[in-house]
Amino acid sequence: MWTRLVIVFGLCTATRIAAQPSSEYCAVEVHVRNSSGAPVDTPLMIDSEAFERQVAKSVNGKARFCDVGLEKFSIVVGAPCGRVTVSGLSASPPSTRVINVIYDQCWSDEPPPGGSGCMVLLRVKTEQGSALSGASLWVNKKRYPESDRYGRMFLRIRYGESLEGAVKHDGYGDQNINIGCSTDEVRFERSVELTPTAP
Repeated sequence: MWTRLVIVFGLCTATRIAAQPSSEYCAVEVHVRNSSGAPVDTPLMIDSEAFERQVAKSVNGKARFCDVGLEKFSIVVGAPCGRVTVSGLSASPPSTRVINVIYDQCWSDEPPPGGSGCMVLLRVKTEQGSALSGASLWVNKKRYPESDRYGRMFLRIRYGESLEGAVKHDGYGDQNINIGCSTDEVRFERSVELTPTAP
C-alpha cells in the first residue's frame, strides 16, 4: 500500500507496511536519515485534528508513534530550519507503517536538533573598518582557513567550550580572541580589528 506524501522544506521517500503481531501493534515507525544516508537523531511530532499532538525524538534515526487511531495525521521532522512535514497519512492496523524521511539539519535561531555547538561568524577588519582577507586563526598550533574577501571566518564551537587563539596577518599585529558557546546564543557574529605593524 502506497500513500501520497506532501513534503515541506525537505525530502521524504515512500512508506512501506511492516506486519506486526496484534499484541505488539505500533502504528508508525519513522526512519530519519540525512542525504548521505547516515541516521539522524532529531525531534519529531505527529499532529492531527482527531487526537492530541505527540512528540518524540529519533534514536539512531528511528522513532515510533504507536497509538494514533484511524484518522489522518501529519508527521513533522526536525526544527524550523529545514523542517520536513509528511502529510495525509493514516494507520493501517495491524501492520506498522514505516516512513523513511531524508532530513538535513541546518542552523537556525534555535539550537539545531541533535546539534552540539554554535555557529560563529568572525569578521576580520582593519582599523578603518574595512574587511581584511587572508587573515588566519591559530588555535593550539592548528591553522583555520583564512578569512575570505569579505573578512569572514565561519567557526563551530561545542556547547560549554571556548575557542581561544590568535588572528594573524602579515603586516599586522596579532589579535587574541576568546569566544565561548552556550545554548543561550547559538548563531552569532564577532569581529576582530587588526592594527598594522610599524614599518
